[in-house]
Amino acid sequence: MTSMIRTHLGLILASSLFLFSCGSASDTINSTDEMSQQVGDTMSAIDSSGGSSGALAFMKMSPEFWQKHFPGQKSLIDRLIPAAYADSCRAAGTFGSCTENVVTRTFDNCSIGTGIFSGTVTFDFHDAAIDDTCKMASSGDSVSRDPEFTITGLHGGIFSVTKTGTVGQKVTKTGDSSYEFSNDGIQRIFKNAKGTTVTDFTAKTTENLGITGTVRKSRVVDGGTLEVTNNLTSVTCSITPNSVTYDSTCNCAVSGSWAGTCTDADAVDVEITACGKATITKGSNVRNLTFDRCYSTSAS
Repeated sequence: MTSMIRTHLGLILASSLFLFSCGSASDTINSTDEMSQQVGDTMSAIDSSGGSSGALAFMKMSPEFWQKHFPGQKSLIDRLIPAAYADSCRAAGTFGSCTENVVTRTFDNCSIGTGIFSGTVTFDFHDAAIDDTCKMASSGDSVSRDPEFTITGLHGGIFSVTKTGTVGQKVTKTGDSSYEFSNDGIQRIFKNAKGTTVTDFTAKTTENLGITGTVRKSRVVDGGTLEVTNNLTSVTCSITPNSVTYDSTCNCAVSGSWAGTCTDADAVDVEITACGKATITKGSNVRNLTFDRCYSTSAS
């Protein structure tokens, strides 16, 4: 059967959290925090390949998704979508059908709160046949995610997400309940209203990340290397997931760590303390962080 996929709204919304806060906040983004946000993006990108349920075999978005999951994002929604604003991106039919194993979400200047979205996010499924079936059921099947969109915020800031490689983020099934995650380059840039680049990071994998468990409650990410480059400072951090463990309550991991080194000679450690929470240590700098793209969910 044809499986429709819906990108978790929170995964897109939260990536631009700072766009919708007070105007001066966008100029005080901490580089260590933003480096670590790429870890949150990776964890949520793995999960988004399973739609609202997080199950990686067949990707669907249940009709009850918004009712079930918006309460878990209450603080985020309160900040991003005041009640007075219409949410046309959610109301509009922005998702195309599964056509030749591809689902494309097209943003046509729709709005989420005070943010105006344009561009696309494309999910490309690869299995044994091009038969208008978007699934990942057999070993060797895969789905790639290609984000190419911008968000213009209330204060004139622009957040852009683009693919710098040829594939984007990709989950490949390697066994009955095993997968690999690869990313050949995703760049995220935020420019303030003056056109000044405030943050510019590129994340990619230099060694595929290993995944076990089809559903959230049994998923563990372990091994491989994520490389995060601050394009403004040319500092690159290479980090490896260690027993990064999900459960049924979160679209990201709730325990485990990411650790490695950076080209500025600092060691870096991201200790996940709860759903969407982590303690970040980079050199002598220790910070508590909330991952923008992680949120509580009751899906299994």
